[in-house]
Formats: sequence, structure tokens, C-alpha cells
Amino acid sequence: DGSGSVLLKADPTSALGAATKQYVDSAAAGLQFKDSVQARTTASLPAYTQSGTGVGATLTADANGAFPTIDGVTVASTERVLVDSNGTTTDVDNGVYTLTQVGDGSNPWILTRATDLDQDSEVVSGIAVIADAGTISANQLYVLTTANPITVDTTAQVFDQLQIGSTF
Repeated sequence: DGSGSVLLKADPTSALGAATKQYVDSAAAGLQFKDSVQARTTASLPAYTQSGTGVGATLTADANGAFPTIDGVTVASTERVLVDSNGTTTDVDNGVYTLTQVGDGSNPWILTRATDLDQDSEVVSGIAVIADAGTISANQLYVLTTANPITVDTTAQVFDQLQIGSTF
């Protein structure tokens, strides 16, 4: 018709299928997008000690040394990291953190809960973050699927990868 629009008559059935606006709007309903993370844990972090709750809560390495490479990514100071159930043994420590101390031979690394996700009112089911880099996680969307209410540092936070066509 010359308008430049394409009319789709069905929702996608494959990963690269075209999607209607209605389908995309429906898939995104309920998601609350937050700033992306540089990387996501895909293996257990080295031994650490959790300290504090909510605002200012930290994960501090039990030994001196630099923050480990996660998912093939060397995380720099002030970058965000998603610590999730695939990478820790304590799900109540899961969440989005900022690398506040890289660590070296004389100091441990320290992760501090991200300021936009460190209070109960901010951490709700449907929080979504994209991992910017990583061998496994690059450009993937992760959604907090834990049921509300969530108490930071008490309730296990479970992040699942959202696939096109998925619901949570």
C-alpha cells in the first residue's frame, strides 16, 4: 500500500521470526528494565564474606587478590555484575552489584549492592537486566523471577534468562 508497513498475521514460531507489536508488548508487560550489567556469574565466586543488609551490603573476598574473570570478562572498578543462582551457593546473596574494589595482592575484591537495587521496594519480580559481555551471557536478558514480596539479603533472588516467547 506504499505506507512502508508490513502486516503480520501470526506470532513468531522461531527464534528469528518477525513479531507483531502486540506480541512484543505482551512479552514485555511486567518487566522493569534496569541498567545493564557488564557480566554475569556462570560459576561460583571464590570464597567471600557477606556483610550488611540492603543499602551498602557487600561481598568481600576472603583472600587478597583481584576480582576473578567471570564468563570470560575482566570486570573493571565501578562496573555492574549480576550474581545469580548459577554462580553462587547462597541465593540470598544474589542480585546486581558494583565492583567497588578490584582487589590486588594486598587487598580483597569487594562487590557492593547496586544503589538502584539495594532496598526491598526496588527489588521486585520482573526486574530485567541485560548482560553486555560474556562468552555465555553477552546480550542476554535476565529477569528476576522470585515471587514478591522480596526482602533484600533474606529472600533468595533467582534470575532466569528470558527467551523470545517465554513467560515467567
